[in-house]
Amino acid sequence: LSYLMGEESFNRYVPSDSLVVVALVAGEATSGGRSDLRAVEAGIASMERMYEAEANDRLPRLNAFGEYKVYGEDPVNLGTGTFMAGLQLNWEFFKGTQRTHGLRKRRFELDKARTEMADAIQRARLDVQVVKNECRQLEAEIAVRKSSAQLAAETKKILTDRFRQGLEKTVDVLRAEAVFLEAEILLYQAISEFNKKSYELEFITAKNRQK
Repeated sequence: LSYLMGEESFNRYVPSDSLVVVALVAGEATSGGRSDLRAVEAGIASMERMYEAEANDRLPRLNAFGEYKVYGEDPVNLGTGTFMAGLQLNWEFFKGTQRTHGLRKRRFELDKARTEMADAIQRARLDVQVVKNECRQLEAEIAVRKSSAQLAAETKKILTDRFRQGLEKTVDVLRAEAVFLEAEILLYQAISEFNKKSYELEFITAKNRQK
């Protein structure tokens, strides 16, 4: 490790804590949790507002207006002025076909985005199930590796005690030590792989573990 870090003096680094199994987080992939799905959902909401605006633009627009003119010196005296009110109807009738085509295109794009959003959520849920299954398999593997490591540790202890009594050879103790170390390495590899899958599950479900 010192060599990889570019240090001239070869120091021995010892981990401050042991490698343990982290807790799994519970959750499913939904648009309310993951930022990428929330972004797609916000885009769909924007498209829906644009569609509604274009749909309302096809309808006639009715504007009301009023005007009051004062001819006397006293603006409070309503008898010296005139009042005019009216309604104005605007409807661009000859652009109806163009707007209809544009509205249909906008509707098609909106439906396509909704379908893609539903597919994305389904794929995300499938990914969650795949990772959960992998975690369950790794949990079973950890249990097997832990039993093997415990058995190897017990065998090493017995052979070491017998060696001290002169009943075992050095090669037998070294072989037991090698078997024990290999069993521990396999156990730590399984734990490490499980922890990576656990954090992957946390990421794809956007569920933070409790501190």
